Amino acid sequence: MHITERRDGTIRIELRAEYYDDLDIDLAFYIVDADYHSRPVRIGDEGCLSMSTRAGCEDGAAMYPDAIPGNMNHNIRRYHGWRGTTCDVARYAMGWRRVESVEPRKRGGGLVIVLSADLRPDED
Repeated sequence: MHITERRDGTIRIELRAEYYDDLDIDLAFYIVDADYHSRPVRIGDEGCLSMSTRAGCEDGAAMYPDAIPGNMNHNIRRYHGWRGTTCDVARYAMGWRRVESVEPRKRGGGLVIVLSADLRPDED
């Protein structure tokens, strides 16, 4: 997974097929619904973007139906900023986003997903 934040605030997520088998590429970037079930994202879906990073590894990301809780106090939820680090994996809330497009990559297999700029830039 390769994640790029663009100048206009949109986020581009590239899922390269060589890192996934055919069964799990749709769930490499997913949305969690209100009942906390995972499914592939679709155009128009909205949620709080959560990104996880580990030094030397590819980023991970998903969208959630609410703000992201901290790892020390689950009652404190935020739409932006660092949410904690566990086992060398740091988790960040990256704002409220809408899925603008889901398309196949132009070269090689995989998907390119574009998310809107933050729809709640000043909320927390």
